[in-house]
Amino acid sequence: SALWLGGEGHGQPPCKVGSKIAYGTKIRLSHVETTCNLHSHTMRSPLSGQQEVTGFGEKGEGDRGDDWLVQPKRNSKEHYWRIGDEVFLRHAETNMYLGSSEQAKFTQRNCGHNCPVMNHLEVFGRGNADSFCYWKTTTGVYLYK
Repeated sequence: SALWLGGEGHGQPPCKVGSKIAYGTKIRLSHVETTCNLHSHTMRSPLSGQQEVTGFGEKGEGDRGDDWLVQPKRNSKEHYWRIGDEVFLRHAETNMYLGSSEQAKFTQRNCGHNCPVMNHLEVFGRGNADSFCYWKTTTGVYLYK
């Protein structure tokens, strides 16, 4: 499942359901199925050798390594993250950008015969905000006031 629940970052005031997310806001993303937070730290990722991104914590609980800053794609005139907008997610502690690439795909060759994430892409932290780092909301449940 690729559904994530957005919430306030560590130490931030609680989110109000239906509130807009302003660019620059510190958020935490929790995977709906596993309840783990999107997390990063300074370890190297297994395939690309960039910064590792993992699932961490449980039921939205975690630490500062779960905090991400929402940033607009260059030249955006908007102030808030809107459905369909491409954004960058920058890790609040390490300043690395959340990225992914077909070149970092788990296969039988690099992960083994019983790989639990076969044919999934590695997600990593990257130093530059480039085309590997665009993210956008396309499907899900959106709550508005």
